[in-house]
Amino acid sequence: MINIPVPVNEKERLKALDDYEILDTLSENEFDRITELASIICDVPISLVSLVDEKRQWFKSVLGLDVRETSRDISFCRYAIMNSNLMEINDATKDLRFKANTLVTGAPDIRFYAGYPLIDPNGHALGTLCVIDREPRLLNAKQKRAMQLLAEEVIVLIVERRQKQQLQSFEKIFNLSNDLVFVGGEDGFFKKVNPAFKRVLGWEEDHLLHTSTFEFIHPDDIESTVTQLEKLSKGEPTVNFLQRFKSITGEYRTIQWTSTPEASTGNIFGIGRDVTEKIKLEKVLARTSEMLERTNTVARVGGWEFDLQKQTLYWTPVTKEIHGVPADFTPNLVDAIDFYKIGESRDKMAEAINRAVTNGIPWSLELQIANAKGKDLWVRALGNVEFTNGVCKRLYGTFQDIDDYKRTELALMRAVTTQKKLNEELKVQASLVQKQDKTIQDIQEFKFLADSIPEIIWTSNPDGSTDYYNRYWFDYTGLTLEETKAFGWPTVLHLDDIEKDGNDWRHCLATGTPYESEVRFRRKSDGVYRWHLSRALPMKNDKGEVVKWFGSCTDIDEYKRALNLENKISQFEDFNRIIAHNLRGPAGSIGMLLDMIAGEDDTAEKENLLTMLKTSSLTLNETLNELMKVLEVRNNKNMTYDLCYLPEMVNVTDAMLKGQIAAKKATITTALQVSNMKFPKMYLESIFYNMVSNSLKYSKPDAAPQINIASKIVDGRVVLVFSDNGLGIDLSRHGQNMFKLNSVFHKGYDSKGVGLFMTKTQIETFGGKITVESEPNVGTTFTIVF
Repeated sequence: MINIPVPVNEKERLKALDDYEILDTLSENEFDRITELASIICDVPISLVSLVDEKRQWFKSVLGLDVRETSRDISFCRYAIMNSNLMEINDATKDLRFKANTLVTGAPDIRFYAGYPLIDPNGHALGTLCVIDREPRLLNAKQKRAMQLLAEEVIVLIVERRQKQQLQSFEKIFNLSNDLVFVGGEDGFFKKVNPAFKRVLGWEEDHLLHTSTFEFIHPDDIESTVTQLEKLSKGEPTVNFLQRFKSITGEYRTIQWTSTPEASTGNIFGIGRDVTEKIKLEKVLARTSEMLERTNTVARVGGWEFDLQKQTLYWTPVTKEIHGVPADFTPNLVDAIDFYKIGESRDKMAEAINRAVTNGIPWSLELQIANAKGKDLWVRALGNVEFTNGVCKRLYGTFQDIDDYKRTELALMRAVTTQKKLNEELKVQASLVQKQDKTIQDIQEFKFLADSIPEIIWTSNPDGSTDYYNRYWFDYTGLTLEETKAFGWPTVLHLDDIEKDGNDWRHCLATGTPYESEVRFRRKSDGVYRWHLSRALPMKNDKGEVVKWFGSCTDIDEYKRALNLENKISQFEDFNRIIAHNLRGPAGSIGMLLDMIAGEDDTAEKENLLTMLKTSSLTLNETLNELMKVLEVRNNKNMTYDLCYLPEMVNVTDAMLKGQIAAKKATITTALQVSNMKFPKMYLESIFYNMVSNSLKYSKPDAAPQINIASKIVDGRVVLVFSDNGLGIDLSRHGQNMFKLNSVFHKGYDSKGVGLFMTKTQIETFGGKITVESEPNVGTTFTIVF
């Protein structure tokens, strides 16, 4: 059996042949002229340019045969490619390798064969240039030399053919690329630029080719650019760098360049991508992240996340700080629960986690922990749950230090309880004094009781002159009895409270109604003014005439501070929620648009998506600025009404949610009978945003969202109506919790339960009302009366 020869580099040879992209191509005159010339020189009827593939030999040019290919198993050329010299067969009928070959025993009746291998510059034998005769014969020396020269010319044609194809492909890419492509010289001038330079930067090609590139580079970037070029001159194969490049408008665009040198010509090839919008977006996102991080740090609000599949728990830096652990601490679920104090706090947290994992129920709890430094703290723990296909995958939430607020709240509750007891006792004593048959012993008992109470107790005559103070008055104010009688309250009363308190007291004296006033008294020990609740009840005779006033002054300074702290915390938490809620839509739009750009090949559509990305980026930046204004509004209690143009509200909302609207192919229609209304613009924008974003989020998966916004006048009041064709809400189940904080009605969505709560709060703050009508799988309608 004769072994079939295979070159040692067969795998590489076949790949090289495939890379030339010449197999199964049309006839070309250049190759046909060579086969004709070979036939004439060698005086034979058959001449071929044969390329040996894996299972066949294919003829790029053929003279004297009417076939384009044969099986490799019967080809003579498979032997010819094994060497680098001419293979010559005088008479195939006498050669053991070929005498039984069907090409010899039958048509075309080969007797003579001479083939010169076609070896490319990398040493791969692609095939042969061969001549064939039906009679035995041999080539002379000149014919053999001619075959060698012609074979070398065939290789030149094959290589040049591929180079032309590559050049054509490069020209297409060069002209159609959205990226900036150039060829530059060592003199700092462009030699060739593609059309993208005009599209992106606006410059004409002639201007770019005749102006030094350094004229376009931002002055602050010239030094770094020179450094990158020096790297290329020192042998680095490629450099990547950012550079600000002037456009025809004078604006500098940020270009990300990748450049490489060509040593043989000294040219520099480069490709650049305009990343101006990307850089701006990264700055906006970094600013957002930094602002949220600072906000959470100031508010002592941390975050956490637990992956049930990986059983990994993540804490943000603020959460670790509250727990008193170092920054490199790695938490786990067991340790996290153990931080809660044994008993009620730990039991409630364990139960909340179990209910969330089992039933998908979120939690909001105020509990106590003992941190790693041994300090007991009150914290507010909020948790949410994420399900996928009915399986709990993730728990996440926030963790806030509320220790100061909680302790003040508890102290306030104790103070209120004490005050209630004191009031009851005062009523009892007033009843005793009202009795006609009171005795000196009763009076002494009253004074003893009054002196034992850590509050200021006093009595006055019907004309308002004070005739008794208990011991606590003198201890607190430092006044003597004589000084008190001579100067009275004004001596220790805050200057800002004297006029109002005097007017209140005189009104009560004139009308006989109970007296109550909040005033500030100066404490002798440190000179600090502390808030007191001053009260007095009139004791009347049978005729209804006042015969005595019995009064008390209760220290409510901690209570006042607690109210102020609670109000500030509430406002800060509300603002924090507004930030998180209102940024989610634009940021989500940007994320969707980036994903759509990455998966889009069509240039025109990609340009459209980039325009939408820029719009969403600008919207995100504007949202940040508006949220900063919200903080200023929070500090201004006298919020003014703005004249709001409702079509503009619709356009702003559309811009903020453009990415989500495009992704879901949503349609927004309007029926605005009323175009203008007065309302704080910032809150009205928030209301529009919450209504439309909810309609998009809770849309049906199999139907494009259809959202309608209508306005009208009913009974002299502006009414807004937002309706959609979404998932709807089961009001029989969720109606009572519709507008409560953290209420979530659909599982599997990234919902916080904040939007409707904020919307209702904003509407009712300014005297409005919001109602809802909804049916599952049909849609939802919100009606707002301003």
